[in-house]
Amino acid sequence: MSITSEEFELFYNKSKTLKILGENDTDGSEGLDVNVGDSVLAMPDLSEYRHTDYYRKHKTLAGDMYYQGKVVKLGQRRGGSKTMPVLAMPDLSEYRHTDYYRKHKTLAGDMYYQGKVVKLGQRRGGSKTMPSVVIAVDWYYTYYDIEKAFGSKLIDKFKLANMGHLERVESNHRDYILPQNICDVCHPKVFKEDEISMPLMDPEDYFMRGWSLDIISRSKFDLEGQATVCYDSCIKNQMYNPADTDVELRWCMKCRKWLHTSCVDAEDDDDLQKAKVRGQKYILLADKSLWARVISQPIRRVSREHKAPLSLEKLQRRLISKWTSGQVIKDQDLMEEVRKSGLFDGEIPDDFLEMVEVALTLMGTPEWMTCPICKSYYI
Repeated sequence: MSITSEEFELFYNKSKTLKILGENDTDGSEGLDVNVGDSVLAMPDLSEYRHTDYYRKHKTLAGDMYYQGKVVKLGQRRGGSKTMPVLAMPDLSEYRHTDYYRKHKTLAGDMYYQGKVVKLGQRRGGSKTMPSVVIAVDWYYTYYDIEKAFGSKLIDKFKLANMGHLERVESNHRDYILPQNICDVCHPKVFKEDEISMPLMDPEDYFMRGWSLDIISRSKFDLEGQATVCYDSCIKNQMYNPADTDVELRWCMKCRKWLHTSCVDAEDDDDLQKAKVRGQKYILLADKSLWARVISQPIRRVSREHKAPLSLEKLQRRLISKWTSGQVIKDQDLMEEVRKSGLFDGEIPDDFLEMVEVALTLMGTPEWMTCPICKSYYI
């Protein structure tokens, strides 16, 4: 049966954390801790995906078909039926038209469902045949979800086209699901498109830009919190598209703006003759140390098409600031600099140095340009 918000408040005790046990986990040592505010992956019922080509071949759910949401409440039910519904998988008709499906005959990874746990409810008593726990989740929306929810008449096609494939948008769409439908806790990386704030991401990381979406009224399509980049005559409508492999974003430290490389007049600035005059002597460093190679690159965002974008911007800003103030930088101090810069937006991986090296390699040798706004800074 369907659970309403009112029923949730009536039948469930409020809790702040929940331990989900695995099939062979009897003492809770291997359980998954779910807290209010966590982002989670939710698994659909077998009936929702057993018809797919992937299931027929592998007898399991394709990784890109999990649902994701934000836990908003934990509640414990005192009575009712165990037939409480879970959110259904997208119907084949919703994605069979995509290029990815035509090529791979499966759902693309950017169609995972994600959300945030906002409440947990745990049963105090009642029948053993009913679910003991129900979780309230606010779903994150993909561009597929937005297109379906608003329809072609209300959607700003250009805004939608500038969403990344692994990008998610917070919404006020709330559902109540069972704990067995949660596969994992996941935390999308968050940044603002008009600031230096993007962490270094793995290719498969989900990400958000702080946008939110009112899915309840549906009177108009509006992404709250959306910011602009570049300048007024921008040929990209001042929008950042993480999936656009033809264009990079470059950051001007003087103007404090991100600019599309396609909006900057091509100039032969490879000789960088004015670097000293412009206060950018650090870009001429011949030092082969890792820190020197990091700051002698333009601050930029590079697309990996259907994957998460790539940038070292947070670490670059910190190291450039230290160098220009006359402070000594050493490779052995990089872990502390990485921590203070917030490069990873959380715990620093053990192989962080290798990840920085790989990022530098993937971004390749840059072509320097002059900022078209201040005309006095290399980007």
